[in-house]
Amino acid sequence: MSIASRNAAVPPEQIEDYPSGYPRLARLISAHPSFSIFRRFSAARARILLYQQDRIAELEETLTTLDEREQKVLFLGSRRRDANPERRAVLAQLKSAMADYDDLLARTREALNAKPAYRRDVASLRDWINDSGCLSRDESKYLEKNDLISLVSSEQGLLESMSAAVEDLIIWISSRTRWNFRTPHSRDSNMYIFFENLIGTFTRIILALFASATIFIPIVISSLMSSESARLVLVVLSIAIFVGILSLTSRPRVSEVFLAGATYAAVLVVYVSGTGN
Repeated sequence: MSIASRNAAVPPEQIEDYPSGYPRLARLISAHPSFSIFRRFSAARARILLYQQDRIAELEETLTTLDEREQKVLFLGSRRRDANPERRAVLAQLKSAMADYDDLLARTREALNAKPAYRRDVASLRDWINDSGCLSRDESKYLEKNDLISLVSSEQGLLESMSAAVEDLIIWISSRTRWNFRTPHSRDSNMYIFFENLIGTFTRIILALFASATIFIPIVISSLMSSESARLVLVVLSIAIFVGILSLTSRPRVSEVFLAGATYAAVLVVYVSGTGN
């Protein structure tokens, strides 16, 4: 199990110092935000929204019926003089129902926009709960659901795999050398809780080296080519690979993909044409 810690300046209380159960689990979750994994409850939210929506529709129909049956037209033309208590009661209920509905809509939209939980974090948290026995089996089943979200941003796709590989490498180094990258959140020798920025920093360094290679490798290869057609094919392939990697490692908008691809192509063409001359 591995994760990184945000607040390492002051040694925190260790996880094992807390009573077994929810207190210890809460301490583990607080050790790093990536363990803030919870369910989205999409179906339950949709059910409540549907019920609340129908409740508003029902009140709206009741209000329409009251208006159509109103004997005193003056009541409909003046809020101040409307003395129909039933209509006032329905309007009050409608106001309350609409407020609840709007609030639920906003919170549901926020939940639906939350990022899916990082699979590696889910597995680590589930393994820790199973090994420690802090929660009953019924209450830890939530980690087996497919609607888990993380309260912090998580990388997806290729970046997720790269971060996992970097994490495994650091675990291997920590377990076989004196270099200790772990924070003092736990006394468990099998638990690797790293400083929060450690994994991200190593991953960004690797990405920076890889990004540099996407420019320098085509330039080096083109310098060994004498055919203009071969250089053109090299440029086209390099651009395709660059755009593909960009799409896999991030979630850019279409305009950003075009802009990055055009910029890369311009830089590459200038250097490749320079080596040809």
